[in-house]
Amino acid sequence: MPYAQLGAFERVSRVSKQALSLAPRINDPALLAYLYRAVTHMFIEQHRFAEALSYADKAMRLSEQLNVAGDVGLCRLASGAALMDADRLAEAADEFAEAVKIFESCGAPSYAARAVAGLAEAQLRQGNAAQARQLARTIAEIDPWTTAYLNRIAAQAAAECGDPGEAELRFGRSAALFEAQGGRSDLIETCREWARLLVRQGRLAEACEVYNRGLILT
Repeated sequence: MPYAQLGAFERVSRVSKQALSLAPRINDPALLAYLYRAVTHMFIEQHRFAEALSYADKAMRLSEQLNVAGDVGLCRLASGAALMDADRLAEAADEFAEAVKIFESCGAPSYAARAVAGLAEAQLRQGNAAQARQLARTIAEIDPWTTAYLNRIAAQAAAECGDPGEAELRFGRSAALFEAQGGRSDLIETCREWARLLVRQGRLAEACEVYNRGLILT
């Protein structure tokens, strides 16, 4: 997962394959479920959605057998991410909504915030910008990555709702947090969306600066 956050996807793929080759020898179902959740995200990055959904489902079935609510919620998160990247947005929203309920019921606010962030993005991509904006505003700052992600979604939603001032402020917060964490791929995406906002306003010189900022960690 740290390799994925750094954008080192070839290394992610290599170590995931090594881990999966060891799976038949794993007798701990909780550890196996964790492995399946992790490789789900690897397959998402490779746009191999059928495999991502398959491993998310395997992780879900193991976690349900163990009856560990938090792990079931994490499986819902993984499934929602796979569905969203496959553009099955309504199904993704359902998975994220279920994850929110699970995490709220078992007292896991950080994971609940991640699920809300996923739900907000699914709503935004379905054209429900006002609803996405409202969802993103309901979560207080949590861990830096989730806070950065929520700020980016809130920025995109604000831009769609015709509030470029809030959008620019939120993009700035998101970029600063991703930059501080060394999150290369997320910083690039945030700066790309931020620069597009500036281009639409005719602020081309500032847009170029923001695009360049997104390349700092490459």
